[in-house]
Amino acid sequence: MDAFYLRGNTSSENGIDLRDLQIPLFRPFRALKVWFVIRTYGVEGFTGLISETTSGLDLFTVAVPPAFALTAINIIPCASNGGRDTNGLTKAVYTLICQQGEIMVTSTVVAGLYIIRVVSSNPDSQGKYIERAFTILVTAAEDVLSRG
Repeated sequence: MDAFYLRGNTSSENGIDLRDLQIPLFRPFRALKVWFVIRTYGVEGFTGLISETTSGLDLFTVAVPPAFALTAINIIPCASNGGRDTNGLTKAVYTLICQQGEIMVTSTVVAGLYIIRVVSSNPDSQGKYIERAFTILVTAAEDVLSRG
């Protein structure tokens, strides 16, 4: 399964697929990216970004412990969901956010749990941008939950 942002109108059958030929998507370069971010922010800066990203969660639960600036969330399984499948609800929230196109999030499945991944490691990240992203997440979740 390809990530949403890697999907396009072309596939390897229809043309050349260059998505794996760029440095940012190669696994060995992840450590280099982490090193640059730590060098820029320091460990204390990461701690601040993670705490800003995870504050005020009431519709979501942090599915996996935050790692650096990556926060993985999903819809909280509770009675207000009407017993609905939280994986389906989380996927619907993810799809709605991607269709709106205002923020960029990714998704994955960890131990059978569908999660939305939010990253706040941009050097220009400020609290107001993280709050805006969180508002978009909450609005999308409320919209999906209200549809029934």
